[in-house]
Amino acid sequence: MRAIGIIFSTTAILAAALPTKGGPIWFYDDYEGFVAAARVVQTIDFDTLPDGTSSFPRAEITPDFNYTDEGVTFSTPVPHLFLEGNDVSGYALGADAYPLSVRNWIVGELTVPAFAVGTFYPAYTMVSIYDSAGTLLGSEDYGGQGVLFLGVVSEVPIASVTLDRGTTFAVCNDFVFAPIPEPGTILLVGFGAMALLRARHQVAV
Repeated sequence: MRAIGIIFSTTAILAAALPTKGGPIWFYDDYEGFVAAARVVQTIDFDTLPDGTSSFPRAEITPDFNYTDEGVTFSTPVPHLFLEGNDVSGYALGADAYPLSVRNWIVGELTVPAFAVGTFYPAYTMVSIYDSAGTLLGSEDYGGQGVLFLGVVSEVPIASVTLDRGTTFAVCNDFVFAPIPEPGTILLVGFGAMALLRARHQVAV
């Protein structure tokens, strides 16, 4: 009975990390508030290439050379995805439709659904989030001067995100997300706690 209680307690702790019932909650230039709501986040800053080597200007990001192992596969409707920037100011992910004069945007597909995603970007951008069925969960835009941040926490798991400036070009300076823990992870944590208590009991005896 005590061991079962440990697993239930672990589940309760992880459940407490998930957002409460309601629609998506958006964070405008409030990265600290976003992190406080998401609790544990992962960041892709594009300062390294998918293979772990240093980034360089115009490095191509393709379906086979992507950040999938870090949790997100990036793509664009008009295939020209690359890194821009330098070693001093840092790098960003860019999507450019040139030489076509058509609207373009960045798509981020999460390998594990997340309950929180956020992005830093340099100019007006609309961020839209979708579930695994492709249903739009929410969409907000935000613009201003300098590097901006727009994040969102959702009770419905987020499977993909789009970053759209409404032009031929889109940019993502950093991509931040909080994956939803898998059930197996919860069990491992619970069994780990059981093993720890068993070891302590043996020492006490």
